[in-house]
Amino acid sequence: MNSIIKLMFKNNYTVYCSLVLLLVLLYGKSLFFGFSPMDEQWLIVKNAPFLSGTKPIIEAFTKPTLGIYYRPFFLLSFVLDYRIGQLSPVFFHLSNLVYHFIFCCLFFRFLTLFSVSKQTALIFVSIFIFHPLLLHSVALIPGRNDLIFGIFALSSIICLIQYFKSYSLYSLVLHFLFFICALLTKENAITLPLIFIFLYYISVKPSKKQLLVFVLFWITISVSWFILRKNIVSVIPLFSSNWLLIFKNFTLANFVFLGKVLFPFNLSVFPTLQNSTLFYGIVSLLLLVFAWFYIGVKSKSVAVFGLFVYFILLAIPTWFGSVNSAGEHLESRMYTSLIGIILFVSQLKINWQSKKVICILGLITIVFGLKTFVRMDIYKSEISFTEAGLKDAPEYYLFQVQKADYEFANKNFNDAITFYSKAIELRPNKAEIYNNRANAYVAINKYAEAIKDFNKSLELEGFHEVVVINRCLSYFNLGDLDNAMADLITIKKCCPNVIPLNLEKDLTEKWTNNELCKLNVLIASNPKNDLNYFNRAKRFLNVNLFNEAKKDMETACILNPNNIEYKTILRQMNNIQNYNQ
Repeated sequence: MNSIIKLMFKNNYTVYCSLVLLLVLLYGKSLFFGFSPMDEQWLIVKNAPFLSGTKPIIEAFTKPTLGIYYRPFFLLSFVLDYRIGQLSPVFFHLSNLVYHFIFCCLFFRFLTLFSVSKQTALIFVSIFIFHPLLLHSVALIPGRNDLIFGIFALSSIICLIQYFKSYSLYSLVLHFLFFICALLTKENAITLPLIFIFLYYISVKPSKKQLLVFVLFWITISVSWFILRKNIVSVIPLFSSNWLLIFKNFTLANFVFLGKVLFPFNLSVFPTLQNSTLFYGIVSLLLLVFAWFYIGVKSKSVAVFGLFVYFILLAIPTWFGSVNSAGEHLESRMYTSLIGIILFVSQLKINWQSKKVICILGLITIVFGLKTFVRMDIYKSEISFTEAGLKDAPEYYLFQVQKADYEFANKNFNDAITFYSKAIELRPNKAEIYNNRANAYVAINKYAEAIKDFNKSLELEGFHEVVVINRCLSYFNLGDLDNAMADLITIKKCCPNVIPLNLEKDLTEKWTNNELCKLNVLIASNPKNDLNYFNRAKRFLNVNLFNEAKKDMETACILNPNNIEYKTILRQMNNIQNYNQ
């Protein structure tokens, strides 16, 4: 048996084939998943013009991602998938598995560089692959941002370690190159130099002069990236006046994240402090302290380095979640930092190759794998993801909107209105939700309610031609022809192309007939009022009743012979009549 194991680990290719097999067995079904209703819609489905454009590389490096990030390599990964398979989700999911595989191979190499045996390293990487925390990174397509960042960050760390071992210029150049790529993938790469400095101290005999040279290079690269990013996208404010609240949220979020590492039970597609528990985090911290002092560690410097990697790589995403108004602490943000905890565990004074320990680790791997496999179906489709979001975070308005959109698309308009109303309770300042609910009201002929929502949408967002024309239609169907005509006139002035076919003709005829009825009553009650004849003449012209219009204009001129406007219009009408004859 030992000879078979030795033969297996003699060549790393055998290990890599094992990782491929594990990934396919666990995540294979994700290849048949669709797009979720979250960022895929803006990054992929509705972003086809960019993905199919003639200059996607230039645009990726010169335009922000979703308006607030600078992540060129992240965008380019979608361009590559789109060029291969257009909008087929299978190619996007396949790429996620490939990125996950590459990172796992690097993680295996990373552990062996810290004197972890290949057999033990493979066990730890297997646990990493099966860990339920990784679902949001692997099964959700935009989660690849953490996969790609992890590849570049870990490659940079490995190359630096190799340089310290061999002083190879090739490894050093690659280290700096991968660091730059990490910065161009995700913003928290800015913390990598702290890891590099720590790694320097535990890898080589400290030399202030040599370290200063390294630090100058890292600072130069970081500052250059910061300036480039600032010129392309506004810097996200990571600070606030309420420091105590942010620090409190930051601390609590770290407990939540730590708890999910050892006890991945309270998982969520949209975790916040409100729908998370601190219990497992406190227990996990106590276990780490217990392990350090009771079990002991083989190398304190490596163990501390592992914990440092974990907390540093997680610091900026956790801080961002603590400042962000939604307050989300997505599990995908833990993807790369998880390797730090595993490195720490690998340094415990435990015989990782004993049969008893291997059985325990194998059991943990199986439990993790089963949970991951079952929970993966959440990411299968838009509605499965939305349902999970409603269950996990009903306080987040977007899941209410997505569920409402789903019900609307399936013509369950009353249910759609219910969910839109819940979303409005959570976010009463979102114009789009009012507009969507108004359309649902229109679908069930509740035009008065629809008009109220259209008005609120316009109040919040300002003029929008589609909202105005929809309100015009609602007024028209409700029988409020005056307001309908006012909206139609407004639209005709700026964007007549959005006016539906026949609306102008039908509305004008009905409005004119309605006005004629009103004017007939006024004229009958006061036949000496010239203005009423003048107005009726104009209404007659709207419906091409020229002779009736001319007759009313003549009457208006008789009643008010000094009105120049009346005479001018009558003269023009006579000229038109003579020309036609």
